[in-house]
Parts: sequence; structure tokens; C-alpha cells
Amino acid sequence: MSDINKIGEFGLIETFADKFNHLLDKNNLGIGDDAAVIRIDDDYSFVVTTDMLVEKIHFISDKISPQELGQKSLIVNLSDIAAMGAVPVASFLSVAINKNTSLEYVQQFTEGYLLTSNEYKVPLMGGDTTKSPNELTINVCVIGKVENKRIKYRHSAQGGDIVCVTGFLGDSAAGLSLLYKDKKMQEQYAELVKAHHLPIARVDEGRFLSSFSQVHAMMDISDGIGSDLKHISKASKVSINIDTEKIPLSEKLQNYCQQTDKNPLEFAISGGEDYELLFTVDKDYFNELSFEYLNKFGRPIFPIGTVRAEGEIPEVLYFYNNKRLTASYGGFDHFKTTNK
Repeated sequence: MSDINKIGEFGLIETFADKFNHLLDKNNLGIGDDAAVIRIDDDYSFVVTTDMLVEKIHFISDKISPQELGQKSLIVNLSDIAAMGAVPVASFLSVAINKNTSLEYVQQFTEGYLLTSNEYKVPLMGGDTTKSPNELTINVCVIGKVENKRIKYRHSAQGGDIVCVTGFLGDSAAGLSLLYKDKKMQEQYAELVKAHHLPIARVDEGRFLSSFSQVHAMMDISDGIGSDLKHISKASKVSINIDTEKIPLSEKLQNYCQQTDKNPLEFAISGGEDYELLFTVDKDYFNELSFEYLNKFGRPIFPIGTVRAEGEIPEVLYFYNNKRLTASYGGFDHFKTTNK
């Protein structure tokens, strides 16, 4: 095992992230959140995110259509913009194409990218194309704009906050596992496969939540809450308790797990790529926020735990019926995980 495999993706980032902090303006934020923050003036900032998708790591070309891949490539970046409370204003697309990629495949990929661009009203404003000696590689950068007073960070959770998510967890990970099952089972659980191929970037929800000062920390769920909760805990220097019986699980996921003798919590906590929003809110404002959110979106927010205290050793603990679980949950790590 290489040194990088030992420390993992986030350990690797930590080895160089702080080296550039001295070059940052005091009003800007670099590595360490869902997106970088670049202050425009006293009222607004740009937020910038970028994400790379590599064939055989992030997608298997014969298990996702090129149109769906084009849609998802932009969606996962828009989700980062949503987590900061911003509005997307532009995207940039770079593609390294191998010899096995046909013109038709690229055209269908572009059609998918256009579908998502139209849906979220964000123009493609540039990028790059080059030749790849091996796997097809896609890199997307999205720029958003947000009022400074509405920016949401990972480091803002406060003791006593209620930890919430905006939707069901685990469907995407289950959908991924279904891609390796027979066609009949894939058709039976098509909603789970769709959750993996075509997630939803919660841009409107992020804008809504960012309008409340009582909403403190926020990020999107890309690597699984087992990993993403640790990011909030570490950045905010708080401890978090999660009530696993409150984690929202779809009926389709529960049926699939019952049929295949799998634990739905493994998908929900460790699976990743749900792209729902994970946030903390002042406990005294939770009921009012829940009412307003349900009234606006027709769907509830789900409280799944509490921020226990500030100033403690940052950790995330899991409970079931008030009894602490000994299971250790983690999320996806590009270097520690052998396959996705």
C-alpha cells in the first residue's frame, strides 16, 4: 500500500492545503469547504467549485448513458454551489477524450450537459478539450454568486444545533450496487438506479436555507454522511451525535435491502452521492424552519441528530434508541477505497 493510500484523499489534501493560506486575502476562503469564496465587494462574493470524473473510478461507461453522464457531471458541481447558499452563474467544461470515444458519444454527452444547463439556467462559458491516452476524464468548474451575509460554511455549527438533511439517504449507493445486478432487478428498482445516475442539485433549497441566520453550518452529501459529518465536526470543532433510527430511508431502499439481506444504514451512512444538503440549525428555530420548508417545497426536512458541544474533541457518534453503536461508519475515499 502506498503512502497516499494510507492517509487517504483528505489526508493528502491536508498535506498541501495550509501551504497556500498566506496568499489568501482575509475575506477569501480557499481549500476546505464545498467551494472557494472570492469576495467581490462588501455585499457579494463569488463561490467557485471544480470536480473531476474519471472513467472506471467515478463512472463505468457501459453502465451509464452518455447523456446521463453529461447531466450528472454538471449536477454534482451545482450541488457544491447549493451548499454555499449561492446561485450558479457559469460553468466551464474540460474533457480528455480517449481513442475509444466516438463523436456520437461526445454529442450525446453534450446534450445531457445542455439539459442540466437549461434546467438550472447556467451557461457553459468555456473549457478545454484534449486527448487522453487512457480513460475518459471530465472536469467541470462552476462559479456561483452569493450575498456575503448568506454564505454557509462547514465551520459554523454551534453547540445545541439540530443536524438535518433535506432528503432520503442511501438510494444512490444502492443504485450503484444495482448496476452490477441482473437487468430484471435493475428494472424492479429503477428509482434507485436513477438516484445514482441523475441526482438533484438542491440549489433552490440551498438558497432558501441560506436566508436564515439560524441555519449555521451546511454542506452537500457527496461522500456519505459518515465522512461529511466528520468534515463539519472537525471544521466547527464540535462533537455530533446521530440518531440512526431518524436517518430517512426510502421505501424502495428498504425493500431492496430486505430482498438482498443488506443493511440500509450502510448505504445511507457510508454510500455517498446522495447530494442532499446536510446542515445544522438552532434548536429553538427548528420547528419554524421545518414548517416554512414544508410549506415551500412540499417535502420535510429530517432531523437526524444534535451538535453536542463546542470545544470538545471533534467526533461523530452514532446511537440507536439512545444506545451508542460500536460500528464505525466512514464515507467514500478515492485512495482508501478500492472500488466504488
